[in-house]
Amino acid sequence: MILDHKCFPLSEDEEKIIVAIVNPLDAVALSKIEEEASPRRIETVLVAESELSVILEDYRKYISQSIQSLLKRPPKPQT
Repeated sequence: MILDHKCFPLSEDEEKIIVAIVNPLDAVALSKIEEEASPRRIETVLVAESELSVILEDYRKYISQSIQSLLKRPPKPQT
């Protein structure tokens, strides 16, 4: 979804999910997002493709740092 339809979830709560999207007229993307989000409603935020690239790069860095952090933890002693 993220790469094929150029959209990315920005935030969510019990009632809604806010999604950044390059093409808010992409019916396939919106349909899939609504299906996954149900029963929550969707709010879209229009972003330029360059802005989405920045969002994705920041997310990749966050994930990479999280993985690195997990790998650096000492193993839990077995009982």
